[in-house]
Amino acid sequence: LITDSTLLNSDSEQIQGFKIDEKQRFSRPSHYLTSAVAASLLSRFKNKYELLKQKNTTNSVERIPSIFKNVTVVRRSLDARKATVRKSSDGAPKYNYVIDFDVDVSIAKQLALKHQPGRIELLSLDDIRGAVDNSISSSSTYEQLLLSKQNHELQRDITGAAALHGRKLKVVIVGAGPAGLFCAMELAKSQLVTPIVLERGQPVETRGKDIGSLIHRRSLNCESNFAFGEGGAGTWSDGKLTTRIGRNSLEVRKVLQTFVQFGAPEEILVEGSPHLGTDNLVRLIKKMRQELRSLGGEIRFGARMTTINHSGGAVTGVDVSYGEASERSYDAPLPQSASTERIEADAVVIATGHSARDVYMELATIGVNLETKGFAVGFRIEHPQSLINKIQYGNEWAPSVITGKASTDTANRENILNRGTHLVDNTFEIQTIHKGRLPVASYRLATNEAFDGTRNRGAYSFCMCPGGQIVPASTDP
Repeated sequence: LITDSTLLNSDSEQIQGFKIDEKQRFSRPSHYLTSAVAASLLSRFKNKYELLKQKNTTNSVERIPSIFKNVTVVRRSLDARKATVRKSSDGAPKYNYVIDFDVDVSIAKQLALKHQPGRIELLSLDDIRGAVDNSISSSSTYEQLLLSKQNHELQRDITGAAALHGRKLKVVIVGAGPAGLFCAMELAKSQLVTPIVLERGQPVETRGKDIGSLIHRRSLNCESNFAFGEGGAGTWSDGKLTTRIGRNSLEVRKVLQTFVQFGAPEEILVEGSPHLGTDNLVRLIKKMRQELRSLGGEIRFGARMTTINHSGGAVTGVDVSYGEASERSYDAPLPQSASTERIEADAVVIATGHSARDVYMELATIGVNLETKGFAVGFRIEHPQSLINKIQYGNEWAPSVITGKASTDTANRENILNRGTHLVDNTFEIQTIHKGRLPVASYRLATNEAFDGTRNRGAYSFCMCPGGQIVPASTDP
């Protein structure tokens, strides 16, 4: 694992003559592996590589040498902190990259690679290859092997449970948010489980109309709103996928790869602060629904779980109350003929989120142990976007934020003081032109010393949303 910085304003195809012309060795999205990133990677091993090059003249310094295989940009994040900018030679923000690559053991020994946490981490494959099936190639990347191991273990557990019962299992999943949908997808892929997803709300195509009625006509549908419905409460957010960790875990990357499979932009696999946006979320959730049904799973809308049935200390199924469901899809099931139904199941997964208060009342009624969870109380702070851009990036680089919205970009330019700009015919002209484009600036504040009059508490900013708006997220009239 390599962590390094590359110039934001670099001409990515001309730096030091490096050419990215061996695309078969690079994982997607390959356009992140620019020549500047390649130069930064090789700079880590420059002296040692020169010795290797003398021994092996077939490697050209004009390209990433073949000793580095499966070169993958795992994560890219912008560092515009003032301390970082001051230390840089050109006073520019930097992109930090996390890069994975494979290297033969003999080459690793010649390069004297050592495990340095946070800088270079040697990832051993020996403890993984023995745990997966023989169909995995010896040249598979570390991530591919880990994923194969994870899938192998999941399939083994499901196979064991199905063999114990001597039949295909039936699992009821309450809630079609992220937890419920991904749970159903994983179970359906095994072909040993029939997942039945019960969603009290509406499918996304109908839910959008209900939300429109709430915003424009103040008409609340208590079962289809910002909280209830296919995709969960985050569907009508900006789709933030931020984990706030330096290197996404395998589980996180698997989720991101699933989103890409169903139509999300590949950039979310790499960007440090990725987001999908509501339009993308709606499209990919509909595709996930179709895929789930093609695998033999079920998803029912307007289906509110009312009772969890149990016997002898084990869950046996649920009772369901059906309301109106309006789904516009070629694979939509026929409307339920009865208003209620008892579904027998081998297991029940509760994936309802925090707004379904009746579900928690039912859990308490049947004796499930519940415990309180701490929560944060806060308030909303609004700043002009141009102000945050200026504070974060300074006068020189703030104009590099281009959103494509005329009013926002004009305000951003006009907020820059005289330094770095001058008026020409009543318009602002940037004296210093930077080829790099910066994302809209954001910030995060955190402290453990927020004194409340009695003791210090933790306080932090959360969910900064440039261009966001306040929405009515109530589920009650």
